Amino acid sequence: APGGFSTTQFVPDAMIEQGRIEPMFIVCPTYMIPGVDEFWCAANFSYELNNYLIPAFESTYNTYATDVTPEGIRASRTHRAFGGFSMGSLCTWNVFGSSLDQIAYYMPCCGGISFGDDAGIMATMLAQKVADSGYTKDDFFIYAGCGGEGDVGYKGLTAQINAMKEIPDTFVYCENFRDGNLYYTQCSGGHSPKSVELIMYMALPTFFD
Repeated sequence: APGGFSTTQFVPDAMIEQGRIEPMFIVCPTYMIPGVDEFWCAANFSYELNNYLIPAFESTYNTYATDVTPEGIRASRTHRAFGGFSMGSLCTWNVFGSSLDQIAYYMPCCGGISFGDDAGIMATMLAQKVADSGYTKDDFFIYAGCGGEGDVGYKGLTAQINAMKEIPDTFVYCENFRDGNLYYTQCSGGHSPKSVELIMYMALPTFFD
């Protein structure tokens, strides 16, 4: 959950207390490496995530993974989610393209892998990543959100989601995950942690099998 999520940890705590979601572990790493370009870090964090962070966590705590072999991680992928805010949202889209074996649920907040004009190219690239992984539209779920038109991430993310809708063999836009695998919400928080709180509050009850 890179990109500011640690400031919103009280939201899932309250949701657990209210019975809206089941208890869960939340890990808040950073994709940043001091002195290294932030875009490069966001694009390449999945290597550390897949090969080091997930195995380390799953071998330390009592989770749904019976072991940390690739088979064990893959078997428990529907109990794992990844999300991020702003540049962390860009990181989330890159993780989606590289971590379908490890993670089934994604929550990009206030940012796309597209900045608007290249939305169709980026949507096609993401669809190709799914095809290359061997997974289908039934094997992953994306709950994306932004803070409305005042959000700096609005233009790119909205264009990207609209382009993804044009690839229904891979991305099935829906109102709930019983009917598809892609949902997009807009709230009134702008480009701020407030939007993350609102998106998280709506998304988390829809996650996990």
